[in-house]
Amino acid sequence: MYLIEKRCPMKVWTEITEDGQKTLFIERNGKSQPLYSRHAPRKDGLRFFRDNHEKGCDFYIFIGLGLGYQIEPFVLEPGVRRMIILEPVKELFTAVQGEDIIRKLLVHPKVEICTGEDVERFIRAVKTHYEWLFYKKIRVLSYQPIRRIFESLYSELERHIKEELNSLIGDALTIAKFSVLWLKNFFKNVGTLTHVRLVSSLYNCSSGSVIITGAGPSLDCAIIQIKKKRKDFFLIATDASFKPLVRNGITPDLLVSIDPGPHVYSHFSGLNKNALSSIPAVLSFLSFPKVFELFGDRYIFFTLHPTTYFYPSEYLKDTVIPRAMSVASLALKVALQMGFEYILLAGFDFSYPGIRLYAKDTFFMDYGLSQNSRFIPFQTLEAATVRKGSQQIEGKNGRMLSTSYNLIDYMKEIEGIIQESGNRKIFLFDGTVSLKRVRQVAVFPDGMGYKCSGARNIKMPIGDINLDNKSTVHGIMTTLALRYRIYKNVDEVGVAYERAREYLKIYTKKNRSGIKFEIHDSDI
Repeated sequence: MYLIEKRCPMKVWTEITEDGQKTLFIERNGKSQPLYSRHAPRKDGLRFFRDNHEKGCDFYIFIGLGLGYQIEPFVLEPGVRRMIILEPVKELFTAVQGEDIIRKLLVHPKVEICTGEDVERFIRAVKTHYEWLFYKKIRVLSYQPIRRIFESLYSELERHIKEELNSLIGDALTIAKFSVLWLKNFFKNVGTLTHVRLVSSLYNCSSGSVIITGAGPSLDCAIIQIKKKRKDFFLIATDASFKPLVRNGITPDLLVSIDPGPHVYSHFSGLNKNALSSIPAVLSFLSFPKVFELFGDRYIFFTLHPTTYFYPSEYLKDTVIPRAMSVASLALKVALQMGFEYILLAGFDFSYPGIRLYAKDTFFMDYGLSQNSRFIPFQTLEAATVRKGSQQIEGKNGRMLSTSYNLIDYMKEIEGIIQESGNRKIFLFDGTVSLKRVRQVAVFPDGMGYKCSGARNIKMPIGDINLDNKSTVHGIMTTLALRYRIYKNVDEVGVAYERAREYLKIYTKKNRSGIKFEIHDSDI
């Protein structure tokens, strides 16, 4: 994907400059040009350093190696602790790897160099490097004379790196915030089980039409049509939309839940627990235990959380959901894996139509109404919440609508999933915002019915948990250390890890799940 430009014919060579140094030439399409001055190339590197070094930034990712003149000053700067250099064009690296400055960079403890195909592997792995968040700041830089020659390649690389870094930061903030809760949830949920069914049991077992429900205000109108067309569609409900459906006499065929927080239980409070136990649910070991216990028919998916890797890799294949920012995204991914060809999204607004946040009968609506008073009506509270931190987005009729950064991110993620969904036909009911490759409908289209051949029984024994996996233990330590780094303002990495280790030791002594989980100094 990134390396297509390197196939263009080119010549690379060095020449001695007037001051006895070397400069680098590249010839492409019959045109040759030097990457540095023909007189004093090292000065170009110093100038680049003065223009781009940022005080307080201790981690740099460089796209393009050249002869290293633009990189050397950063290496010599005491405040810079780490540097990663990406050279996607293998011919360039081959031409310069024997030069003195490059040989020094290759063995420098601050520096890591990725070349050729390794660059793509590096990009894919960015989202897993939570230890990067212990640096003060990360910057992505490229040297303009090289960038001009490989403009499209460098631009694409930079875009992907920044996207993955943003993803890493977002995930790390979530992991740090919920690190303790997730650990407790995990051991509570696995402590009383002998085996579980994996979400891959549902894959490729269905065809036809499916409705996926979100909790946006448009769900109110959708429920009327869901009742009319219920027999034509399989119904997957997100946890936030579950209560409005059940209160209107509609039982979903499958529930999907992702959030580990205690508030998720509120989506099911007040409902018949016996009825809930028979509804199939897609959950994870990180789900809130009271929610996990509600559903007897569970299909387990894994995240990238370190606890996942307590289990052998053969169980993780097809069950790890690398990234799902919202429960709606997870539900869509599950529906696609199940095999449905026609997918109707209902209650997916990605904005606040009518200055409303959620559909009727949701926990959020119930909570808001509980705060209602004659001095401050619920509608006033709702409008105030919309205005707080509200963003603007263009609606399907060109009208600007109120939304939020989170909803915009959710929308982009949904669009990305749809982009990779192949030839599936996807509809959006009464959406106020247009989605790429999705047809807007004001009335439910006729469903084509659905067939479910029955879920398979792909089981994983809980007894296969491997508590001696040192890399997994270290991963858990990192999530706890991130908590101290981000939320407890512990700047020293060593101190953050020490506090994480002490917490884990204390926790394992109090752990009541029945699973022995010991931490030794050698594990960290």
